[in-house]
Amino acid sequence: MPNNLSHEISMLETLDMVFVCWMLCNFFILPNHI
Repeated sequence: MPNNLSHEISMLETLDMVFVCWMLCNFFILPNHI
């Protein structure tokens, strides 16, 4: 059970990091294209 829970947490952290990177990319790249 704890093993499964830690796996889910790592997945959430990975998705959170991807989301943050995506937001940063949009924030820095989009203004340059406009």
